[in-house]
Amino acid sequence: MASKTYHIVTFGCQMNKADSERMAGILEAMGYESRETPDEASLVLYNTCSIRDNAEQKVYSYLGRQAERKRQEPDLTLVVAGCVAQQEGATLLRRVPELDLV
Repeated sequence: MASKTYHIVTFGCQMNKADSERMAGILEAMGYESRETPDEASLVLYNTCSIRDNAEQKVYSYLGRQAERKRQEPDLTLVVAGCVAQQEGATLLRRVPELDLV
């Protein structure tokens, strides 16, 4: 998977949506191209929010699918940002060792 492509999954509030737009701009400045789905991307970024109900469980559910993919495609980059990353960073890394960055 040599191409520099990304997909951002945004959970939660309006501020997270704005943060995701900023992160997309940074990735594009680095030469990445946006993709419509996570399965089309070489970098998948989950921008999380812990305010909404069951937010952490949703994150783990989504991550589980991409962690399985990463075991098949080691070049895939998995990133978690936002509130859940700040609050649960060490736990995320322990529960999902396929993560590249929290």
